[in-house]
Amino acid sequence: MIRSVALAALAMLLLSPLAVKADDRLEVSRLMQTAAKGTAEEKAEAIDDLARYGERAEPALPTLVAALENESADLKWRAARTLGSMGEAALPAMPALRKAVKSNEPRVAAYAAYALGRIGETAAEAAPDIIPLIVSKDAVTRRAARDALRRIRAPREITLPLMAQALEEANPDDVVPALRTLSELGEEALPAVEAALKHPRACYWGCLVVADLGPKAKSTVPLVADVLEHRDPECRLQAAVALGEIGEDARSAEQAVLDALKNDEFDGVRAAAAYALVKMKSDDSATVKALLDARADDDQLVQVVSAWALIQLAPNNTDLVRESLDVVLKGLRSDDPKVRVTAARGLIESKAPRELVGPQLVAALQDANDELIIQIVEGLAGIGPDAVPAVMEAMKNPELRRVATLIINRIGPDAKSAVPGLVEALQTTDKDLELRRELQFALGGIGPAAAPAVPELVESLASDNAEVRRSAAYALGKIGAESKPAVPALRKLVASEDRYDRIAAVWALLKIDASNPRLRQVAVPLLIGALDHERMVVRLEAAEALGEIGSDAKPAVPALKGLLKDPSPLVQAAAKAALAKIGE
Repeated sequence: MIRSVALAALAMLLLSPLAVKADDRLEVSRLMQTAAKGTAEEKAEAIDDLARYGERAEPALPTLVAALENESADLKWRAARTLGSMGEAALPAMPALRKAVKSNEPRVAAYAAYALGRIGETAAEAAPDIIPLIVSKDAVTRRAARDALRRIRAPREITLPLMAQALEEANPDDVVPALRTLSELGEEALPAVEAALKHPRACYWGCLVVADLGPKAKSTVPLVADVLEHRDPECRLQAAVALGEIGEDARSAEQAVLDALKNDEFDGVRAAAAYALVKMKSDDSATVKALLDARADDDQLVQVVSAWALIQLAPNNTDLVRESLDVVLKGLRSDDPKVRVTAARGLIESKAPRELVGPQLVAALQDANDELIIQIVEGLAGIGPDAVPAVMEAMKNPELRRVATLIINRIGPDAKSAVPGLVEALQTTDKDLELRRELQFALGGIGPAAAPAVPELVESLASDNAEVRRSAAYALGKIGAESKPAVPALRKLVASEDRYDRIAAVWALLKIDASNPRLRQVAVPLLIGALDHERMVVRLEAAEALGEIGSDAKPAVPALKGLLKDPSPLVQAAAKAALAKIGE
């Protein structure tokens, strides 16, 4: 997560080239024969290759349906994925896909749902087969089912009762992730959520979804407020959080939340109530008085959340803020990991001076657990350049060096003042190859301002470690034109026997000198091949890179037009922008 952008770009670099034959029909015919009569490995490869042709692979429908009915789960999911690439042209395969969507193999079921979704509204009759996947144990399958239901646009009067039935019959352990998946449907899921809120057992799950939906779920406020009276404290806690996530539209439940803050016997509910009052922007005198009392609660978690709430609600009351900040900072040093995480989050979200927050968070890294480290990394990244001095001070501590590097990477271009320290760290990091790779990703995230690191990055291109070489190429490419001194070394890497090294080097050279026609000739086929990749971020990066190439990327036009129907709006937008830059 921390270096997702860098890793996405690198993943795009490492894709193998996929050449496209001039005569599509002949190639599709050849692939059909291989998919029908080849070895298991040859069949899988041929089925995957057919996906490149989209609806032009329609003659292969019988072959793909046969593969979908094969005993091999590997061939089944590959066939379903390729059928999905064909869009509406795969309609004749719908009976086989409806059967495959019921498979016990998650990957088969997920790709069958994906293919039905890509067929579109004409596949609406398959909704009853897709809906049970909403409560699958497999997250990918749940998302595929959700996206398919969106695409086929089945009538709500069909889908909602079926969803409610699926939730009622599901294993309790599967309901929470299922409801969270449903929450991604937005307001369309509210009738099912409201039904859950009325159920003594399901109300907990319903509150989780309401919290995910936030203000979109304002119609549920009375039902959620009723859950504050539930005998189970976990249900009451989630109800308070849900009201907070709804925000100001939940003000009608303010008195119920105040009562929970004052009277609930469970400390978690009292802390959640304090949180909710802030989110509801309930700043009247009764609320402030209740929070002041809660700041002196016997439980430290309630103290910290209430102190944070007072800072948020009364930022101009200097004395109140100072006293409350002391409570939060004390929580940051608590022996209770839960309190420390809450205090860190409160400090990050408070209106305290950034120059104070940064050093306090860095100091808390010393004995932080994984959850607290995640909070601190995100918090310091959000503070931005003001956090860099404290983070670079932490870089001097060998035990904190890797975490500090990740924080700098998250800050990105605003961390340019960290470049000298990162270069120094590179110069003293030869044996810790993983750290060297992380440092290079961080320099790449900073971009052109990291030009002083070019000589050290050039040295990394000759490393015996593949990840070090490729992360160095990534960083040089992100630095751009200022990396021209690295061109000779990158050209040597282009001649490497390692295919992935060649691709990484070509990508970097293209970023350094995008006008080089020979590089464009090499890069365009690689990027076209990436447009069919199953990972959204890879398709996105490839589309953007082709747009940067401009008119020389005309061979990519058909594939880019295909992306205009991509499930991801971000990919669609990138494809549209790329086509405009290419001149289409």
